[in-house]
Amino acid sequence: MLSSVFYVLQLKGAEALGKPARELAVIHVSLAATHTDLRQHSEAVEHYRQELALRQGSPTEECSTWLNIATAQEESGCAFEDMEGSYTAASHCAQKSGHTRLQKRVLRLWLAAQRRHGSSQTDDTEARLQELCAAEGWSPDGSDGEDEEEEEMDNSEPLDDSDVVLSDSDDDLEGYDKMVSGKRKTGRVSDLDLLQFPPAIISSLYYMSSRCSVSASSLFVSFFLL
Repeated sequence: MLSSVFYVLQLKGAEALGKPARELAVIHVSLAATHTDLRQHSEAVEHYRQELALRQGSPTEECSTWLNIATAQEESGCAFEDMEGSYTAASHCAQKSGHTRLQKRVLRLWLAAQRRHGSSQTDDTEARLQELCAAEGWSPDGSDGEDEEEEEMDNSEPLDDSDVVLSDSDDDLEGYDKMVSGKRKTGRVSDLDLLQFPPAIISSLYYMSSRCSVSASSLFVSFFLL
């Protein structure tokens, strides 16, 4: 619960500060991963879709996101037609990227999902996989460097909390540093101190404090000062 609160606050703060789309996308990935861990797969899909909208222009990253969406959809028990749509989009992105190993990875995952659900399209997908592998001299059942391809897609993986930083040096945070310089030692912040922050952050703090039964100032200390 607290990890999702942390990422929600990060997201609200990043949006209030006008941070780049890529930074927002990383936070959405972290939220999606958190919801997945909590088996809240529908919420995970929504955050992956938000990430997708923010990562437009990178076929490799979009492919990874579509695969994550397909996995979450299957876990949530949604209609197989929706999963098929996600795998179709992932396959299109893989082809657009020009990475044949990525294309193979998508086809293998897609074929496995179709077999689990008894799809009538299994033969077509298997034929596409075999054709691709024959052209590249690969085994349809082997990874053939897929692990290397997956490493290149790690921009769509959630980062550690320390990697998701709104900013420490931007001009728009100079006021933050001045305000909290004397507070870091004591770990105490009053509600009046919170008023110096963007309205979006303030409203998020008070909303989440009501959900967690703690004060907004305590949340501020936990997520911004410690």
